[in-house]
Amino acid sequence: MKGQVIRVHSDTFYVYDGENTISCRAKGNFKIKKDSLIVGDYVEFDENEKVITKICERKNLFIRPSVANVDQIFILIAPLPKPDFLLIDKLLVNAFRKDVKISIIINKSDLGADELYQETIEEYEESGIEIYKISSKDDKNLEFIKEKLKGNLTVLAGQSAVGKTSLVNALFGYSLKTGDLSEKINRGKHSTTYSNIYFVGDIKIIDTPGFAVIETEEFFKDEDIKDYYPEYVEASNFCKFRDCKHVNEPGCEVLRLIKEGKLSAVRHQRYLELLKENDERKKY
Repeated sequence: MKGQVIRVHSDTFYVYDGENTISCRAKGNFKIKKDSLIVGDYVEFDENEKVITKICERKNLFIRPSVANVDQIFILIAPLPKPDFLLIDKLLVNAFRKDVKISIIINKSDLGADELYQETIEEYEESGIEIYKISSKDDKNLEFIKEKLKGNLTVLAGQSAVGKTSLVNALFGYSLKTGDLSEKINRGKHSTTYSNIYFVGDIKIIDTPGFAVIETEEFFKDEDIKDYYPEYVEASNFCKFRDCKHVNEPGCEVLRLIKEGKLSAVRHQRYLELLKENDERKKY
């Protein structure tokens, strides 16, 4: 039998075969190998012994949180907690690296998100990222979001308390526990404690446990990071040097466009910060 792992809890793997969810154990040492079983894995299993015997080839893999075979990522942000755009950039880079579709979803529009929406548009309109406003509370644009979800395994990513679990509840009529926003520090409390696939019909959503960034298994190469900024890729055709990193090189088209206000200067500052962080990461 074949199925997909929809939840992992301790040594139990819950596999959905298209009709039923079967709790299985792993054969051999699957759970301690590098390719250990994770949520999203397609597997073969013995329906009588309820033992997983094979992990099918993965389309992609993320290590934090541990999820596989992702079709698209929805980054949820909200007016509160205040978005960390550096974390959003990291999410975007990792999605582009894995050839995963990605959208930015501004939640809690019922609380007033016009200013955040405009700021987000200014940051990312040149990158071609799709940006939407929704409200889990009053169902604004939820039907539109449902259409985008159909036929895809979608990861909901973002800081705690931006409304990931509330969105799942609103879409599917669930009553999952949600985390409250700490009034004292304006930071979210974790409500989801493990990755889990929720599904209704051909909609499949992974609600991740408060992770603000999705990481892949490889280290970045500095020369590659620029290739995951779509607006830089287009402009780099006019850079003086073919291997331009868009840092301080003479004749850099990206820097020229930033100086003229045609590309976001603050997004470029975060790009430099990402290069710096990656350089520090490679030392360890």
